[in-house]
Amino acid sequence: GQYKSKVSCLECGKVSITFDPYMYLSLPLAKDKHSIEFCYLPCNNSTISRCKIYSNLPVNSNVLLSNIAEQLRLNKNKLSMYTISKSGIILDYSKVDVIHARDITEQLIVQEQKHTFESSTSFRVLYTLSQPTFPKACSFCNKETDVKRCSRCKKVAYCGAECQTKHFRTHKPDCSDVPATVGLPLIVNVRNKDLTYNKIQQALVNANVYTNFNLKPKARARASLKYGDTRTNRVVPEMKLSEFKANDFVALSKEEHACIMVEYENSNREITGVCEFDVTDHESVRLRPPQVSLEDCFYNFTQEERLPDTELWKCPKCKKLQKATKQ
Repeated sequence: GQYKSKVSCLECGKVSITFDPYMYLSLPLAKDKHSIEFCYLPCNNSTISRCKIYSNLPVNSNVLLSNIAEQLRLNKNKLSMYTISKSGIILDYSKVDVIHARDITEQLIVQEQKHTFESSTSFRVLYTLSQPTFPKACSFCNKETDVKRCSRCKKVAYCGAECQTKHFRTHKPDCSDVPATVGLPLIVNVRNKDLTYNKIQQALVNANVYTNFNLKPKARARASLKYGDTRTNRVVPEMKLSEFKANDFVALSKEEHACIMVEYENSNREITGVCEFDVTDHESVRLRPPQVSLEDCFYNFTQEERLPDTELWKCPKCKKLQKATKQ
């Protein structure tokens, strides 16, 4: 048979393709696949499933998402894959070609969308409170008595100046006016024909089925949309989303450090507390590592590699030896 070989110049991008005949083909033995744990968020209920899949790393992001969709029996075109932390979305894999082991250091999320990416616009969404939930006890002595909030962060409270002074060194690193987050940071697809403030607000609030806060009896969650900066997790006050048109929302979705903050009103203490998420184990968690197959050996053999500096390639376009990749 014959195999196709591609060499790409790292300087000018010139690509050279050759076809070489072979009688015998030596394949490298594939390494054991990596165990990748992720949480699956369905769009129709609030049950979060803890899942696991085995894959080669590094791996093409589309290949990994296709394997996950096949394992969960879902439509790949309705899946988002990203990593999150308490502060928001760290990395959206739809904008990454190759995933390395170093990229999956935080919680990996696979989320099912209501609409496909071809017919919608994707937004990074962070759910916050206008004010943190009111502490019921002193943050230092734990006495349940009349307490007053910290005037800056409003996340802790004290029964008096003495407790506040004693707790100052412990509390100082966490004392900031960054909005308190609730629920999970999400990527939400909104249909292109619904890119108005009211319809986006309704779509983002409805998408937050993973709400983990408790409301007072007969109280209703009231929310407004704010333009947020993911680098600081703060609102950008000069950007008024209520004045945005469809083109402005499309531009927002493409901004690298922009997100929509859905702020729930809590000035009257409508929200009484935060609870834990309901997480269940998917059947894939009990899967054993798969054995190495011939397909895995071919996968390793066909991966792109960078030629060492001792094996520079003479680029026909640059007319000199250059660093290159070979596949």
